[in-house]
Amino acid sequence: MLRRWPAGIWAQSSAELAHMLQQKYAFSPEQVEEILVDPPVEGYMDIPREGLILDIHAQNAIPFVVASVLTDPVPGAHWYSSGRMRDTKLLALAQRVKPGPSQAQSVISNYQCFQKGSYPNQRMIIKLKDGTQYQAETDCPRGHPGNMPDMQEQIKSFHHQAKGVLPEEKICRLTEAICTLEDCRDIAEISALLSPQNKK
Repeated sequence: MLRRWPAGIWAQSSAELAHMLQQKYAFSPEQVEEILVDPPVEGYMDIPREGLILDIHAQNAIPFVVASVLTDPVPGAHWYSSGRMRDTKLLALAQRVKPGPSQAQSVISNYQCFQKGSYPNQRMIIKLKDGTQYQAETDCPRGHPGNMPDMQEQIKSFHHQAKGVLPEEKICRLTEAICTLEDCRDIAEISALLSPQNKK
């Protein structure tokens, strides 16, 4: 599975749905009253009020991942900085991400579903403070073998994800180099493009 978000495998659907709804309806995090994830994933909905310590916990905490998508849609390692994992504003939004009414999915049943070539269905309902509600669902997040993006979409996604750490010109050169990898005579040329410090 090609993970499009820097998060655990069972947080991918939630991240994708949150991003899709925000892109479609252009609401701000401050407008959000409550977010329901249905069905929730057992053990993945916990978010301590005082914040998180380990980035591995944050990557698998669906409320934190959803809050991260809504407050900073350019994904990256910075999502899991120690300051961000204890940011009171971000944590307040994460506390509003709650399990829906359906029975929680176990991680074991999710893996069994994945091994059969499928993926657990998930629905998200976002309720705004003015009473407006938005919802969407997916049974196969983008990046799953059954819902794989084409090359152009992957390139667009790479540009979006890399812009937090690399300048646009370097991203374009890196994309071109990877797409024509067979013509590369020296792999060091590509590794140099991966360093934000290298200005060449």
